[in-house]
Amino acid sequence: MDPDAPIETEEQLRASTVELLEQADRKSAEWIYLRRAVIDLDLIRATIDAASAQLRALIPPSPRGASTHHAVRLGLKRLTAELEAEIEQAASREP
Repeated sequence: MDPDAPIETEEQLRASTVELLEQADRKSAEWIYLRRAVIDLDLIRATIDAASAQLRALIPPSPRGASTHHAVRLGLKRLTAELEAEIEQAASREP
């Protein structure tokens, strides 16, 4: 795996993390960190899948629900902004 290669998908991120985990010494702190990262990646994916299913349930099946469609778009925009702000804050706290 090229550590400088851009990661564009969840699958690429998980595959590269698993590859690093397989290369790490099982008794090292790095192995423990990477194992936790794989668990977190799986948990995040499951959470996103559940949230996605719930959001899809809010979208009305006909074009008559234009205001509801708009509400879902605005809600997703707000959610994305809030998550990006949280990620930026967390990244700025790292040593």
